[in-house]
Amino acid sequence: MEKDGSGEEIIRRLTAISRETFTKLSQGVKPPDSLLHFTDASGVVGILSERNLRASWIFGLNDAAEVHYGIDLARQVISERIATASLQPFRELFLNRALEFLDIGSIPPDQRIYTDHFVVSFCPVDNDTSAQWLHYGRGGDGYAIEFATSGLELEPFDLAKVIYRREDQRSVIETMVAALENAFLDLGFRRDVHTKAATCISAARLLAWTLLVLSARFKNPAFESENEWRLITMHHDGPMVDRTAFTPSEMNFRALGNRVVPFICTPHKELPVRSVCVGSKVDLAGATQAIRLLTASGKYPEPIRVWPSSVPLR
Repeated sequence: MEKDGSGEEIIRRLTAISRETFTKLSQGVKPPDSLLHFTDASGVVGILSERNLRASWIFGLNDAAEVHYGIDLARQVISERIATASLQPFRELFLNRALEFLDIGSIPPDQRIYTDHFVVSFCPVDNDTSAQWLHYGRGGDGYAIEFATSGLELEPFDLAKVIYRREDQRSVIETMVAALENAFLDLGFRRDVHTKAATCISAARLLAWTLLVLSARFKNPAFESENEWRLITMHHDGPMVDRTAFTPSEMNFRALGNRVVPFICTPHKELPVRSVCVGSKVDLAGATQAIRLLTASGKYPEPIRVWPSSVPLR
């Protein structure tokens, strides 16, 4: 975070509170033993030969509107808090500035922090369904790679379950808003007006940044049947970003139709691949032999099982 006159110690304490709250919100959800990642033949070749995954820029996914869903909900929760509560002046300033910081276009260019999400999508093995194959398995012409969940999560990537229930999403947002609001009020107590105002701006900026991070974990309730898990990392940029505080991930680019999609490779040296499921339109015998040859160079300690999807798409 930036040094805005409120003091480095205050910013460190606010950041620590944000991380602690975020960690608590992420606990208690245990992933399944295995997860599937749907892809095409090119994806199978790339993943198995390079032994890493490509986390795509979230705005480069099929429907960029899903990114705005969580941000819009955060705006709604904060706006309701402003409208329904009898607020002290600095509390109201904190919430109003957080709303402003959620809209990157409203912030002067020299004060912007760009936070871009990069994700790899998965679903549980029991989601070998027609909907998954139609939307993500190339209508039966694709593949689904099974991974052991325990080996997927490596820094700077986090494995998170997507939250679909709106009441759960609101609860997460409200918890984070309250945590940073109370922290700001506590840290600003009995300070002079200038320092209190600076602390307010730091807390509001941190809240907006944290809510932008959370937005990658929310999807519209209409998609709940996907039961999606995401491997997520972030790329930060802008004049206010302290680049000495972290090592940025290398960004690459690929063409997808008429789109240019940035991506970041996961840092795996060995991928925990368990098996490959092939779509109903893929020749099972040919796929089995090809994958055996692809993985026969000693990169994988055991032969990778190849099995057919149970979904008979035509």
